[in-house]
Amino acid sequence: MSWTFLKRAVIYTLVLRLFFVLSAGVVARVALKETGTFLDALTLTGDRWDVQNYERIATLGAYDASHNQGGDLVFFPLYPLLVNRLMGLGLGFYWTAVLLSIVTQVTAGYLLQRLVALDYPEPLSRRAVAAFYLFPTAYFLMVPYTEGLFMTLVLGSLLAAREHEWAWAGAAAFGASLCRLVGVGLFPALLWEAWQARAGRRAVAWSLLCPLGLAGYLAVNWVCTGHPFYFMWAQENLFHYQSEWPWVTPWQQLRKIVLSPPNPDAWAIGMPHLIGHLASYAVPMWLWVRKIRPSYQVFCWIALIPATLSLFSPSLLRYLLPAFPIYMLAAAASDEIYLPWLGLSTLLMGAMSVEYLVGYWAN
Repeated sequence: MSWTFLKRAVIYTLVLRLFFVLSAGVVARVALKETGTFLDALTLTGDRWDVQNYERIATLGAYDASHNQGGDLVFFPLYPLLVNRLMGLGLGFYWTAVLLSIVTQVTAGYLLQRLVALDYPEPLSRRAVAAFYLFPTAYFLMVPYTEGLFMTLVLGSLLAAREHEWAWAGAAAFGASLCRLVGVGLFPALLWEAWQARAGRRAVAWSLLCPLGLAGYLAVNWVCTGHPFYFMWAQENLFHYQSEWPWVTPWQQLRKIVLSPPNPDAWAIGMPHLIGHLASYAVPMWLWVRKIRPSYQVFCWIALIPATLSLFSPSLLRYLLPAFPIYMLAAAASDEIYLPWLGLSTLLMGAMSVEYLVGYWAN
């Protein structure tokens, strides 16, 4: 069965990569007027937004606190420093990052199927991995972002905990919290799994590796600037993240879409943000109603809700991607629900990936 899971993940990854590469080539030629080689076209369309920050960190192998007032410190260190180590292969940043994204895209799909198979029949693993790979923002698995690595670490940690491999669970959780802030949501999830398994102090001790990853990130901030929470200042003052009541941002997005003069950007950018904001509340409630495993629920609550408390709400649909129980529930739905949902999700992924390639803000 494990070989079947791996083969399925590889096939999905290769097919989606082919679609993405062809789309990138067309967008670069037609929309961006790129006249160089095909590889130049891929680099042009893929080297956007956060990728440039990751490239700077990976190329230096460290944070440059003097650049842009230390703005790079808002990006967690595991991903760019791992790329830095792999750049020893001689491929340069972009293609090294692409290679890493291919490996983690396959690994995440493989681990998701194994996790689903613990609670559901094997056919539902197939349906769940399709829902994952065809999720509207799954194209982030194919660009130099943290999504593939983060998903691999989250799923690997929870799978190891379910199989009582506590050292592996703790190590993967450490990596997840050194990769993204919401990785710390694995800590209460692992504690619940340890309690459920009556695993004792050893399991709890390994689970403590999870917050140590976050502590390592705070230490990096402290070493670079003298302030362990410098990244919070940078987010607010350099990236314009401001805390706000949860209903303010969706209301503003709705007004921008409905009441403002017709504006394609309001729909292309504002609508995905509005949907992502509302879905970030709906998904955890949906998991609670459907009585999904409590450890999965805890992780999703911590992964999704904090992002909705920002006045500036970029990439909320992107942040939904690691909420893996979505794919389990979709897989368990009837064909009358699953197939239309999968079709719509695929169309949205195609549209949003082209939107990203053209240069709109990452959704």
